[in-house]
Amino acid sequence: MKKILQRALESDASVEIIYMDGNGTITQRTVIIHDIHPTYIKALCLMRNQTRIFSISNILAASMTKAKRKLA
Repeated sequence: MKKILQRALESDASVEIIYMDGNGTITQRTVIIHDIHPTYIKALCLMRNQTRIFSISNILAASMTKAKRKLA
């Protein structure tokens, strides 16, 4: 899992994740990773259009997408 996240960060690719929040709700999101820490990632959630913190232990699945990060 961490290898996919790291590769997405390095290649500026977005990542599709299946994520379980603190209440146990499972969602599918596309994110653009800004930073990776030992226990969480900081990423732009394209569903909410906000920067969010995602616990790595709550990411159930991840796959890189073909979309690239857009420069502002």
